[in-house]
Amino acid sequence: MEKQKNDTTALDQVAAKVSGMTTSAVLGLFDGKINTKQKISSKLRRQPDTIKYHLDKLRDLNLIETVGEHQEGERKNYRLTLKGEKVLEKVHVPKTEEVRKQYYGGQKQ
Repeated sequence: MEKQKNDTTALDQVAAKVSGMTTSAVLGLFDGKINTKQKISSKLRRQPDTIKYHLDKLRDLNLIETVGEHQEGERKNYRLTLKGEKVLEKVHVPKTEEVRKQYYGGQKQ
């Protein structure tokens, strides 16, 4: 029981680290899917460098992982880890339109 409580506390702490609007939106786009930086950038209408920052953050927290082998310059495929799936259950994931509105005032870019 104590281990389960500690695991829950650890997941809650990680969830707090990814609770920002863009980070949680990026995490939410992995729900059962494999994604690339380019697809996420297009979906959220955010710059690829911005998405890379959030992907690196999620990867550093072991919430996502790369899938397959990639050569320099190739698009990387990412997917949720088991830990990522558990954290995703604890995080509020904003709708894509909320993210766009936050950064662009609801205007299409």
